[in-house]
Amino acid sequence: MLEIVLINPGASQAIYQGLSDEFTAVEPPTWTRMIAGYLHNNDYSVAIIDQEAEALSVKEVVRRIRTLDPVLAAIVVVGHQPSASTQQMAGASELAKEGLGVPTIMVGHHPSALPERTLVEESIDYVCDGEGPLTLAALLDDVPLNEIPGLVWRGDSGDIWKNPRAPLLPVDELVGNVWDLLPMERYRAHNWQCLNGTDRSPYASIYTSLGCPFKCSFCMINIFQHTNRYRMRSPKSVIAEIEMLYTDYGVRTFKIADEMFVLNDRHVQDICEGLAAKSFADELN
Repeated sequence: MLEIVLINPGASQAIYQGLSDEFTAVEPPTWTRMIAGYLHNNDYSVAIIDQEAEALSVKEVVRRIRTLDPVLAAIVVVGHQPSASTQQMAGASELAKEGLGVPTIMVGHHPSALPERTLVEESIDYVCDGEGPLTLAALLDDVPLNEIPGLVWRGDSGDIWKNPRAPLLPVDELVGNVWDLLPMERYRAHNWQCLNGTDRSPYASIYTSLGCPFKCSFCMINIFQHTNRYRMRSPKSVIAEIEMLYTDYGVRTFKIADEMFVLNDRHVQDICEGLAAKSFADELN
């Protein structure tokens, strides 16, 4: 039996209107993939539905979920800039209102910013306050609700409870090497990234680090992680992932999605020098 399906809501049409058909990028859902990778590596059965990339309607997503018949559905709500963020939450809300037919939890930046309000306003069973992997794993393991880290839930009387947050995982446990669960043929780079004539597809976006050590009042990064801790992947792990994507999927065009990629000189230098030593280095964009 499938234990969990993670859904990346589709909002590109609402955000970019007609531009979404050709000109905008279609990025792999990084946080959805990283959560799925952690669960997969810990022996949970996982599926991903990328509503955004596949341009699925709400009803098509619901039909697919009911066919998969998972134990749990997780709607992953992540937006990296204000226009996308507002519409992404609206897209997630549409899915929740339709009813997915299985227990449903919202995970991501927006639920973490307003966890209790999200549970009140949305037609869902749970909210995750924090990054998600440990919360989802505990929920799948049938840990008592009041003991699941990061879970926001309703008691029998309808009262809302918010548990203490889960600890942050080492970032090398969040690599998310489950590219085979994604519709890789659907992703394409930003047009400005390929003005030199490089093909926009195949395309991949990856993280080499998470977080930011600063505390800017206008920024949402630390709301999600609840700390200004900066975590770096090992350069060897980053290089291996890029090489795998180049070899297995033909990806030449990449996006480094880090909030602060250039913060640590040695981290950047080790990645760049490691890639420069590869025979395919001149092909990367």
